[in-house]
Amino acid sequence: MKKPLLRPGSEKTFHKQLYLFLMTVFAVSFFLVLILSGGYSMRGLLAADRNNSFMDFFNKLILSGGDPYAAGSLSAPFALLFYRGLLAFVPQSLLDKLVPSPSSSAFSPSVKIYQQFYFPFILYAVVTLTLLFFALRAIKKGSPVERFAYIFLTFLSAPMLFAFERGCDVVLTLALTALFFAGKNSESKIVKNLAMVSLGFACAFSFYPLLFLLPLLKKKRFWDAAKVFLVCLVLTAPAVFVVGSGIEGFGLYFSNVINSWRENSLSLLGHLSFSKSLVALLSGTSLSAQSLATAGDVFAAVIGVVVLFGAVTAKKEWQQTALICVLIAGISPIADTCSLVFFAIPAAMLMDCDEKCSVVSCISLGLVTLTQALIPSPDVASRSYTRLFITRVTGYGILVLAVLLAVSSVISLFRDRGEKTASGKAEL
Repeated sequence: MKKPLLRPGSEKTFHKQLYLFLMTVFAVSFFLVLILSGGYSMRGLLAADRNNSFMDFFNKLILSGGDPYAAGSLSAPFALLFYRGLLAFVPQSLLDKLVPSPSSSAFSPSVKIYQQFYFPFILYAVVTLTLLFFALRAIKKGSPVERFAYIFLTFLSAPMLFAFERGCDVVLTLALTALFFAGKNSESKIVKNLAMVSLGFACAFSFYPLLFLLPLLKKKRFWDAAKVFLVCLVLTAPAVFVVGSGIEGFGLYFSNVINSWRENSLSLLGHLSFSKSLVALLSGTSLSAQSLATAGDVFAAVIGVVVLFGAVTAKKEWQQTALICVLIAGISPIADTCSLVFFAIPAAMLMDCDEKCSVVSCISLGLVTLTQALIPSPDVASRSYTRLFITRVTGYGILVLAVLLAVSSVISLFRDRGEKTASGKAEL
């Protein structure tokens, strides 16, 4: 007897087929262009400073041994405490030899030629990638082949490869966040509590995942949200005094973040946030730099409020999660391409949802795909590849996704209220 293709009560959907097809086509096209260009098109994907591969990791590793916030670090205290633990594998004599000034914000790539520096990185990479594999496997439903395809294409996605090449710890944050989504609705209290602990670790490592508390708060799971916040607080509080100079150092951390926001508000070289999307459109006008920055900030605030309202009112989990990912990628001018890795979570949700394919869901899936896909650079002839093309595609794609999902959530809200009102009148 043949098994039914769809679960009972579900409707025919092509979300997973569409996502896997688009991701595969983009990946094949990317590698074809890469071969035709003799490898030059890789410059359209990776960061421009080609001698600094993995240096996000090594810079934080070395910074954690000094006074990181005095040096301008933007990392959360617990993340720096994590790096200080890994720094224990590096002999002090080697640090003294290679790092004459630990107060610097960036260090020489020459540290990568020493095994003592590479061992912490190898240890971190093995543990993180293993954790990410099982986390992605846990959030994705379906057949083993389908899950493997999703995991493989996620590992091969543009933001993931960018993060790997930079040595960015957002990969670990993604793994911890994915484990939260995998277990937050479990019937097992142990699994559910472990999910809260996992998100707590993610929030302590980077404060952006605190936005993922929204699904818990919306469902009035205040105790679960408190568990996440408590774990984050317990991990952060001691780290403030270990890696910095106490409360004063923690204040300096926020000062560094604010200053970095201001300094990067007009930079159009990398990922486009909400504010930078507008600045890029108006950059050819006669507006002054101050006017551009102000217009960008106001635009980002308006879009941010709209997206947040859409996330609060969204009825579907994939829609709410996608809007939170939009906030993470769009609200901060210092967010880079690495922040797009979080879209792998709503991508899995969309692939697994049983709702009938609609215009909104299909367009949303296409836009989510753009954040993940290996988009080939178009300039094969001149080989003058830059990240300008792919950052514009993803930046404006996220902006369209923000408006689409927020408007869809608001329309659904008013439609439901109208139906309830009509139902109440009919009963009278």
